[in-house]
Amino acid sequence: YLRAVLAGAATNIAVDLALVPRWSVVGAALATLSSEVVIFALSYYYVQHRVRALPVASHCWRPLAAAVVMLAAGVALTATPLVLQLAAAGGVYVTALFLTRAVTWKEIASL
Repeated sequence: YLRAVLAGAATNIAVDLALVPRWSVVGAALATLSSEVVIFALSYYYVQHRVRALPVASHCWRPLAAAVVMLAAGVALTATPLVLQLAAAGGVYVTALFLTRAVTWKEIASL
């Protein structure tokens, strides 16, 4: 896991240096996203080869669908103040997680 995190940190620094001067906050967000993808990919590779294969697609499509719905809500509300936009998009995301059954009340209760 340490190697994956170090690779993610190196990716974040490299992409930050490449994108932030031109795209500012959006470049920083893309750098963070790319580093998280690197960490996920390396961690998945490790688990798949050392423990067992995991059906990632069957577990990820629901949260991904909820994220797409949240993105659409955020884009639709770009004219509203940022605080309201964030609150609405967050509420839409949580609702979409429950509607797609990515999260259930039983899972929440078990926390």
